[in-house]
Amino acid sequence: MKYYGFNPFVYSEQSDRLGMIYDLLNEKIFKVPPVICDAFGGETYRPLEEIELALKEYEEINVTELLAEGMGSGLIVEVSKPKRRIGVNHDFFKSGRRITLLRKISIQPTGKCRKNCTLCDEYLSGTCVKNESSWSSTQIDRFFAILGSLKHDFFELNLIGGDLLSYKYLDHLLAHIVKADLVNNRISFSFLFESGLTESKNFKDFFHRMSREKFPLIVNFKLIPHSQTLFDQQEEEIIKFIDQTGKLSNVIVTVDLLMNRVDPFLEGVVERLRQSVNYLNLNYLYKKDLSNLQELRGSVDFFSENVDFDEFYFRKKSHRCWGYSIAITSSGEIKPCLWSRETFGEWDEGDFKHKILNPKINNRFWASHAIDEAGSDYCKACPLRYCCKHCKVLEEFGGDYSKGMCAF
Repeated sequence: MKYYGFNPFVYSEQSDRLGMIYDLLNEKIFKVPPVICDAFGGETYRPLEEIELALKEYEEINVTELLAEGMGSGLIVEVSKPKRRIGVNHDFFKSGRRITLLRKISIQPTGKCRKNCTLCDEYLSGTCVKNESSWSSTQIDRFFAILGSLKHDFFELNLIGGDLLSYKYLDHLLAHIVKADLVNNRISFSFLFESGLTESKNFKDFFHRMSREKFPLIVNFKLIPHSQTLFDQQEEEIIKFIDQTGKLSNVIVTVDLLMNRVDPFLEGVVERLRQSVNYLNLNYLYKKDLSNLQELRGSVDFFSENVDFDEFYFRKKSHRCWGYSIAITSSGEIKPCLWSRETFGEWDEGDFKHKILNPKINNRFWASHAIDEAGSDYCKACPLRYCCKHCKVLEEFGGDYSKGMCAF
């Protein structure tokens, strides 16, 4: 007799209306009828007779075709004994597997920006954060003195503006990054993309200097598709830049596609970019008056993202973007993210290490937002919770806004 079920690295979750299949090895997600999760996602592999009985009431489901498709894709496996499905449903996730102390440290050395866009004033999060503050060269020295003692305890250092390329002490900052010898850490630079960016002298000088180093360098473009014509030009420039840097094994190009609405042409855009960039992140720009919140909720499926095994595990323990991350603003505030109203404290003496190691920080901002352990009831019951793009900043408005992009 043969037995069937999802392979050990497939996690399934369902509500009354929706089933979700997380293929954690291939970083894919699938929305299916809830009964599919019931039939194949149990603790043991089940004989064909039991599966057919579970699906009997659903005439539109052809079990033979379903098994052929599932086994062809690797989602479903066939075994000769009624073995227990271990995989991601096992108590492994309750074990003491260590999470790196800090997943990401984001710093904003300058909030100054000479561009005339209005994005910082119009949106809650996702864009650059414009202000008139900047770090001094002494503050840069202090930051990297402290970072040196933390370099084995964080994964990524992210730099964001204002306009980084116009920062007065950019050369001093880059020299510190090189000197810090962060070969086991990722360094990412975020730029709000505009036509001609990669051809500008400031960007070329920056990239030529940093791409020669040993550490993994991430160039992150924040791209806003204002119109299809303008976006086609920007997309062409980004792909050209990727082609030119393709031989540099230490360079990773990522794109944050920032949308304040969902236009029909964007589906084709997303598919093209996914084939070109190393990583594409879809983000929704919340307007400060929240006038586009309902449109977001109507498009929640569009923004669901694929997750791999490590990301899935992390989201069981903490919130996807606030978890084990800090941001230090140009004015010295330490926050869970640059756009949040919450603060851990002030970087008053150039020392932030003792503040972020405080257990109260972990309990209040990191562990307390784990959707499986301390999340809200509607998150705990939602099958989309491991691929959701929920923004914690929205919760600071309270009330109905706290549900963020949730459409369920």
